[in-house]
Amino acid sequence: MPAHALEALRLERSAPRTSYARAIVQEYVDAAQELFARDHLAFNMEFDLADWCRIISDAPRTDGRNPAFVPGETPPPDDSYWLRVTHRDGRLAAIMAARYIETDLGFYDHVRQGRLWWPDLRPLPVIPTRSGPTGSMAHTGGLWVSPDPDFAGIGISWMLTRLNHMIALARWRAGTWTGRLGSCSRSSSTRAWPRTMAPRCAN
Repeated sequence: MPAHALEALRLERSAPRTSYARAIVQEYVDAAQELFARDHLAFNMEFDLADWCRIISDAPRTDGRNPAFVPGETPPPDDSYWLRVTHRDGRLAAIMAARYIETDLGFYDHVRQGRLWWPDLRPLPVIPTRSGPTGSMAHTGGLWVSPDPDFAGIGISWMLTRLNHMIALARWRAGTWTGRLGSCSRSSSTRAWPRTMAPRCAN
């Protein structure tokens, strides 16, 4: 990737408010590039969630597709992207996605009303009873790391998760990161999350 990673990753859309904050983000992205390069890996930022969906639908050892990033199973996001990590020989090492949320409802109410998952099932049952955080948020998830032994134990999931958060901060000035915690059973027929997982959402 080019040396000026922020421009290469199209982070200028809504950059941090100060040059100091922007410099921190740049430093973090550069450090991630260097760490990945030690294992002959590189990452790219892509914008068509349908491509993320196609990859994870066929990927081995996955709990299925997070519906927050599946076109047709979620309301269209205002903005979204996903990260692809590849080895220099072309093998896919990992992917992860993010989408922008702007809400005055509160995150949990946002989910209850079907604005993140499965609008046809609203109101969705959500364990937290409060409304949740409001404002500008980055909802991240859809992480998958290849079971290839060459990619095991080298910190890909650790680095990619944190890199994703940093990119979201730079792109959206996100004040909150949200995601789903816990495990879910694989649906071998649909390769999608079982809808009974909705009550377990958390930020």
